Amino acid sequence: MENRQGCLVAALLAGDVGVIAHQANCFNTMASGVAKVIRECLPEAYAADLRTTKGDKSKLGKYSMAASHGGLVFNLYGQFDYGRREGWVYTRIEELAKSLRAMDAALFQRGYSGKIGLPKLGCGLGGADWDEVEQLIRDTLHDYEVIIYTL
Repeated sequence: MENRQGCLVAALLAGDVGVIAHQANCFNTMASGVAKVIRECLPEAYAADLRTTKGDKSKLGKYSMAASHGGLVFNLYGQFDYGRREGWVYTRIEELAKSLRAMDAALFQRGYSGKIGLPKLGCGLGGADWDEVEQLIRDTLHDYEVIIYTL
């Protein structure tokens, strides 16, 4: 796993990675953090999110996906709701793990072997612990070159 300064979306647009993913909530907002940038720059990913049922808890542990600019964008449903309460953890690590495993299976099925770009999944507005999420990524996506993008 490599860490890079830069924009996750810009990496996809430049062809530096062929797949990007981010954590999404179950309310089809994509209005803050990296999700907002994805919504604005990769509208296909937002459209995929909108095709899911708003507020549906059964999305947890799953994903929606869109093809965009020659790559794939995964909306990983690892948190139910959202907000900005001090000290609140919105990320549900078990659900994020299920979402990552589902994404891994989808990429395997497609025969994908390229690079994957991720933010610090669920650790910004989601409040998760990066050490825990980093280990989860290493354990799940070990067959890929993963690049973590931070601004």
